[in-house]
Amino acid sequence: SALRPQLAAWREAVDEDSDLAEMFDEAWQALVEDEGDRLDVESLRREVLRPGGDVQEAWTALAAAGDDDARQVMAEVRRRHLYGWVDSNASRWLTEGFELAHAPYWIDELETICCRRNGAAEVVEALLGVDALDDPEWGLRTQGASVRAFFEARRAQLRMSRIAGRWVVGPSD
Repeated sequence: SALRPQLAAWREAVDEDSDLAEMFDEAWQALVEDEGDRLDVESLRREVLRPGGDVQEAWTALAAAGDDDARQVMAEVRRRHLYGWVDSNASRWLTEGFELAHAPYWIDELETICCRRNGAAEVVEALLGVDALDDPEWGLRTQGASVRAFFEARRAQLRMSRIAGRWVVGPSD
């Protein structure tokens, strides 16, 4: 990818202990994973059919790649609240490639039991960069309400950043 040399140069220019260094490391990982996913779609389709295969990872990766059958599987995962899939799969796959349309579902999941909330918090942070667990559970509003307020107030300004590897708040139109 054309981004690799530029991202590597920027990464070397920042202080090792800075938040920016962490952001560049996450962007690098997302770039590497993105390139790998594009190359491996056929083997993922074979993995879904292989007895004993890692079907969770394969289905979620295929959904992120735009496979219609896999997207139906992921819709069923969300409908049935299979939090075990959430705990063992990458956030960008669970959002089918960081599609912003999935944000309301994951924000709503913050208002459920801890098993579902904790996984949803990871997805929300990866998707929007918001630490849902920053607000205490005993606060004047729920963690979900805090994130929902952030999302609704900035939804029109959210832009996908290839560098950050997630949605970021951009300038208002």
